[in-house]
Amino acid sequence: MANGFLDWALGVAGRGRTEMDGVFPLTSPSGQVSASQLEEARRWWDEQGVLDDGRPRVCFVGSQSPAFDFKPVQEVAKMALNGTTPCEFIICGDGGSAAELRVMMAGLPNVHFPGWIDRPKIEVLAERCQAALAPYLNIDSFIRSIPNKIVDALSLGLPILSPLQGEVTSLISENGVGMRYGTDTGKSLYDCIRPLMQDADLQKRMSQKARTLYAERFSFEMVYGGLVKHLEMLASSQMERGNPEGHE
Repeated sequence: MANGFLDWALGVAGRGRTEMDGVFPLTSPSGQVSASQLEEARRWWDEQGVLDDGRPRVCFVGSQSPAFDFKPVQEVAKMALNGTTPCEFIICGDGGSAAELRVMMAGLPNVHFPGWIDRPKIEVLAERCQAALAPYLNIDSFIRSIPNKIVDALSLGLPILSPLQGEVTSLISENGVGMRYGTDTGKSLYDCIRPLMQDADLQKRMSQKARTLYAERFSFEMVYGGLVKHLEMLASSQMERGNPEGHE
């Protein structure tokens, strides 16, 4: 699903890459959301107090598990309350770390926990946010891959804010689809959020680049079509090897 994983597998196998190898990102059909579903989702978010009012926001949608480090999010939420760059944090989903996460964010009125949300609510939330959080821990399996939260953010046209090294570092820096934070970058999460909230043109450029990158490399149709062609090539190669003279 990523070059890092393929390189690891080739290292274990002790051989170089050939035309038989391929990389096919983890993605899925986006599905169709009707206008009525979107309108219902907009009313639901209005009731949650997440209004379409241009207020600076970033979001996370997914399982609240030990795979993520929300400590920098807590720190920047505190800074956003007291600083010149206000920002809300919408953390959707649930999971094994949910109770711990809510304790961590207690007393921060700019952090909201709406619970699990469906696709219409996700799409409307993306309309009301300026960026998506992908606070993965820098462990080997994530460093070698492009996790699904990264692909989800691209599909929604949301700039990515992540501390991940490796494959995600290359994706962000080479395509201009977000910003990295962490000790090795010299940037805090606040340093990344501030320019996005203060410069609407920057946010729009990153958003457009995210959508373009998704369409070109990560859309289900693109990935599935490439996988089908690759499998057909493999089958054809095997048939030719089994029947080198082309006899039936």
